[in-house]
Amino acid sequence: MRRVGLLAIFTLSVFSFTAHAQPVDITVNVLQAFSPQARLLKFDGQGYTVVDSSLQISQGSYRFTLPSGYQKGMYRVDVGKNIKLNIVVGNETRIDVNTVVFAPDDSLRSNASVENNTYWKFQRQKALHSQQTWLIRSLMDYYPDTSTFQNILRDEVKRLSNELNRFAEELIQSNHNLLASEFIKLEQRPVACDSDKVTPDQLVSAWWSTIDLHNPLIKNTPALSERVWAYMENYFSDDFYKEEQDMEFIRGVHALLAWPMDIEVKYALREILINGFVDSDYQDVYEYLQLTAFDDLEPLRKPEPEDKSNKKPRVKVGEKALDFRLQPLQGSPINLSNINADYKLVLFWSSWCPHCIHAMPKILEIYKTYKDMGFEVIAISLDDESTSWERYVMDLNLHWINVRIPYSPENDVYAVYDVHETPRMFLLSKDLEIVSKPSTIRQLEVRLRRAFCR
Repeated sequence: MRRVGLLAIFTLSVFSFTAHAQPVDITVNVLQAFSPQARLLKFDGQGYTVVDSSLQISQGSYRFTLPSGYQKGMYRVDVGKNIKLNIVVGNETRIDVNTVVFAPDDSLRSNASVENNTYWKFQRQKALHSQQTWLIRSLMDYYPDTSTFQNILRDEVKRLSNELNRFAEELIQSNHNLLASEFIKLEQRPVACDSDKVTPDQLVSAWWSTIDLHNPLIKNTPALSERVWAYMENYFSDDFYKEEQDMEFIRGVHALLAWPMDIEVKYALREILINGFVDSDYQDVYEYLQLTAFDDLEPLRKPEPEDKSNKKPRVKVGEKALDFRLQPLQGSPINLSNINADYKLVLFWSSWCPHCIHAMPKILEIYKTYKDMGFEVIAISLDDESTSWERYVMDLNLHWINVRIPYSPENDVYAVYDVHETPRMFLLSKDLEIVSKPSTIRQLEVRLRRAFCR
């Protein structure tokens, strides 16, 4: 899916759970660093924001102070030249950070902070695991799925994953009272589940049962968002058409937000999901998050009353699509409703859109497969001028119905069909009922296979 980017950030009012905490003194020493100034940033739910800055005390040395009442959580020291050091601020009143400029992450050490030595130890092991796994997966690309060596490599990936989990568990058990341990738990990938064979309750349990969701401090690290989206990936499948995928994501959201947790954590999880889905093609999921009450979490807004005076067709599945007059590149003008096909794909695209150019040959293959079964494509180009559009149509031999309507937000077709990006697809029935709104070529293919190959 688009994200698309699949990591979301959220806006969250931060409550201090350390109102009586003493100030925190943070010293940073980066051997051979020459940056005249460094900055201290905290993770506040939206990202990292600057909370303090320090001029260089001596070469490579900087000092910051967090006042009493500081927010516990993940912080970052920016020393310039892409040197960004993540640190955990918990109950310790003194944190010293020591490293070298040519290998800042690998060389991180602290003389006083158990929190950060624990966290950095896990990060180094995690980085090593990522490198080893990447190398093995690179080898796997060269061997058939059924080969003996492929199975050996697959087992090695599992072994490395289990080894990292054991390392993390031992680290956590030795330091179970640290905030760093809670953050490490968030960064651990749980044992994989086959989401086709487990219930939502079983899946959410496997993903979240080791996390203390009653601890509001877990929202003060980006690892919470990363874990949310890793969890949601379990509900994605190439075997779903668009509307099935919407329902599966909603199923995952409902299961997660029904899990017992602190109200501030639940608020944070909802905001992570909302900000991830708001600009995606999965608007039904976004609406569900906005309009649904989750136990003690009230809906963000109420459903808008239906305006019965508005007779314009909408673009919801199950409703009637707008009928309009077409002037094809070849052939006589015709209404959309008069095109004789059991299923009609209205495809909005342009010759200057790279995603469209990538998608068109694939859609053409689908068209060839289902044309004789009653499938037609109405490809509407947004191009302002005709030369590049006509050349592309001719070069690729796009022998479906080709139309060019220069884009204008005031144009009824673009306004009613809510064309805000390309490619945009609407699968219509013979009588113009909206059957599906595929976000991907795969979703289109799945929906047509369900329609024609029952």
